[in-house]
This record gives sequence, C-alpha cells and structure tokens, in this order.
Amino acid sequence: MDGFIVMYRRYGDDDVSYQRQTVTGSSTDNAVLRQLRSSTTYSIVIRSFNRHGNSELSNTVVMTTLAFAPNAGQ
Repeated sequence: MDGFIVMYRRYGDDDVSYQRQTVTGSSTDNAVLRQLRSSTTYSIVIRSFNRHGNSELSNTVVMTTLAFAPNAGQ
C-alpha cells in the first residue's frame, strides 16, 4: 500500500460529492480530518492505493463530531 484516501460528507447528503483527504506512506495508518463541523454526523469511506491502482471502497462508517472543538483557535 502506498497510501489511502479518506472520503467524507455530511450524513444524508447523498447528492453531494465527498470531500477527500489523501494520506501517503506505506506505514501510515491514521488521518486527522480538520475541516469538520461540530455536532455534525458524517459518512466516511476509505480507499487504499498502490502502483497497481485503487482498492474498492470500504464499508461506510457513520460518526458524529463533538459538540465543540476543545482546542479551537489554538
């Protein structure tokens, strides 16, 4: 694996394109999504990639952000 793409959008916004964040590096196993709104539910899927192409999309995970950003503005 050369990396992965995290795709996310507000839950229920099926007619809206996913926002994307690409993470590179074969040993990377996490990503921090910084452009999320507080108290908002998101649909998230992941696709890995390497020199041969892209994987299938993962199952969808639905998660809700915290009510506020603890370190907002810092």
